[in-house]
Amino acid sequence: MGAGHWVLDVENRQLHVFRDPQPLPLPTELAATAYRTHLTLTPTDRVSPLGASHTSILASDLLP
Repeated sequence: MGAGHWVLDVENRQLHVFRDPQPLPLPTELAATAYRTHLTLTPTDRVSPLGASHTSILASDLLP
């Protein structure tokens, strides 16, 4: 299973979903990761966590 991150943009009422990490070819002391997938979801969109793909969450349920 791959890793990912979700970032809430409260001001713009969006959920950013980053998935499919890929290490960047940098020296060890500058290690960084890029994500191959970046989804920008609106309050009416649904997303499934990687660890529970059978579950669907409405983005608006995460936004204040």
